[in-house]
Amino acid sequence: MTSAARHEELAFVERAALADGERVGFRSLGARVGDRMIFGGVLALVLLAPWLYGSDHAGALLLLGWGAAALLLLWLATLALAGAGRWAWSGGHTWIALFFGLAVFQLLPLPLSVERVPLPEGGMLSWNRLTRDPAATAAAAAKLALVLAFFFLMTLSA
Repeated sequence: MTSAARHEELAFVERAALADGERVGFRSLGARVGDRMIFGGVLALVLLAPWLYGSDHAGALLLLGWGAAALLLLWLATLALAGAGRWAWSGGHTWIALFFGLAVFQLLPLPLSVERVPLPEGGMLSWNRLTRDPAATAAAAAKLALVLAFFFLMTLSA
């Protein structure tokens, strides 16, 4: 192998290493920017939450929900682009997910044979819901989904 060929081979290896280094630097920069944006977004949602929960407009809680959803999408984008992220499922995640599942289960129309197990006296219709006020249960389930998203965001991006 001549010295010119060796020189070209070394130059190629150096360019590849430089490209890898730039890629690593870009990933770490993306992770830092994503983490800072998530932190700022969470801080903004925490500061706005008392006003939004105290508002009598339904759109206020919708704004809070969209904010939490946008931050979760930002966390997923940071995870995908930077390749740096954490996913540690804990007992708290399990319990809050089961509680949300219970709220959704109350909204499902159930046949009479299944409904007699949790609610023995409710056999008037052939398909019934466990809840007496489906609209209020759906609103509470939406608020619970918001809290669930915020809880996941806080624990996964910490």
